[in-house]
Amino acid sequence: MKSFLNFSRFLFFITFSMLNGLLIESVLAGTLAVDMQLQARRRRLFEPPTDEQVDDSRGGASRSAEVKCADDEVYQAPMTALVPQSGLGLTVKPHPTLLVYVPATTSTRAHFTLKDAGNRGVYQASLPLSATDGILQITLPADSPELLIGSTYEWSLVLLCHSAQTDLPAASGYIRRVEMTEEMTEEISEEIAAETIEERVTESSLLSAQTVAYGQAGIWHDMLASLVALKQAYPADRVLSDDWAELLQSERLGAIANTPLLQMQNITETSLPSRSD
Repeated sequence: MKSFLNFSRFLFFITFSMLNGLLIESVLAGTLAVDMQLQARRRRLFEPPTDEQVDDSRGGASRSAEVKCADDEVYQAPMTALVPQSGLGLTVKPHPTLLVYVPATTSTRAHFTLKDAGNRGVYQASLPLSATDGILQITLPADSPELLIGSTYEWSLVLLCHSAQTDLPAASGYIRRVEMTEEMTEEISEEIAAETIEERVTESSLLSAQTVAYGQAGIWHDMLASLVALKQAYPADRVLSDDWAELLQSERLGAIANTPLLQMQNITETSLPSRSD
């Protein structure tokens, strides 16, 4: 009888320890989202750097949803570049990640173009569309021309419908590369310290710190890329989903706030570089 009681206590201890460990792991995983929620309550996630307006079309959002490939159903929302209300998004990256909503379509390819302020072609590529009806991530490849600090570029994505169709669904936006300042570096370090648990810097704490720091500095595209990475790491996190929806709604992108994130599209050997002299 005594051995049985000892064995029962041992099983209870093991079960309790396992459950306690799972609880702690769950709490730690949720700490990131809770911290971001507290950050959002204290201040907006994104603070526009200036009142500059460069494009009234809002990345194609003003185009009619009836502009579609001929074989497609009417789009619930048009192709839309994820850019702030100003039409201009900032980045500190030489090869940033851009996001664009692509509606459900029969098209299997799209054409990406990057032009400089003089309307000269800097880069172009044909992209395969393995999935649509969601937000596509386009990362400029490392072997493409670097964005120059202080320069503004126009980028666009056009669906390739049947060759006879001339009015093609498209989305566009403007992007400017700015220098990574000492203040931004310090802000990221401070946010990492705030997110770090037991002096252990994790990938999620780094992404969270970058999201907040970039957002407060008005660095739109890099903030979005970090937030997207967090959403993909924690797809069931309601707080991150709420933060994402609130952010897009604040920049009048609420119509696509609940659409899924599609797999990142890296432009590789299909790229067709085009630089004008």
